[in-house]
Amino acid sequence: WYQRRVREAVVSTQSTGHVMLQTLLLTTARKLTRCLGAHSSKLYPFTDPVLKFVMTQDPELVLLEDGITLWLTLLENAPQSTPFFLNLFESMSRLLQLGTDSLKTSLLIIECSILLDPPSIISRYSEGIVTACVQLYPDVVGEARC
Repeated sequence: WYQRRVREAVVSTQSTGHVMLQTLLLTTARKLTRCLGAHSSKLYPFTDPVLKFVMTQDPELVLLEDGITLWLTLLENAPQSTPFFLNLFESMSRLLQLGTDSLKTSLLIIECSILLDPPSIISRYSEGIVTACVQLYPDVVGEARC
C-alpha cells in the first residue's frame, strides 16, 4: 500500500510543491538503494515505474538529474541486469543528446550496464552510443578548452 502511494506521489502532476516532494522521494530511494546494497532489488517494484516516468518526461524537468542518479545507483548495486534496465537503456541516446550536463553520469550508466550485461548492451546499443559520443566530441573538447 505504501509503495503504491509513494509511487503515485512521484508520478503526480508537476506543480511546484510536487516537484520538491518528488525530488525528495527520488533522493530517499537513492539512499535506500545504497543502504540495501545487493538487496536493493527489493525496491524494484517502487523504483521501476518511477524511473520509467522520469525518463519519459521533458528533458528540462528538474527530476531528470535525480532520476539518472537513482538509475546509476540502482545499477551500481544490482546483482544482475533485469529486463527493465535493458529497456530503460533505450533512453540513453536521448540523455546523451542533451549535452554535457549529465554526461558523466550517463557514461557511468553505460559502463555499469555493459558490466552487468555485455552481450545485450553491446549488440543492441553500441552503434547508438558511439554515434552519440562522436556527436558530443566537439562540445566536450570546446568545454575542456575554456
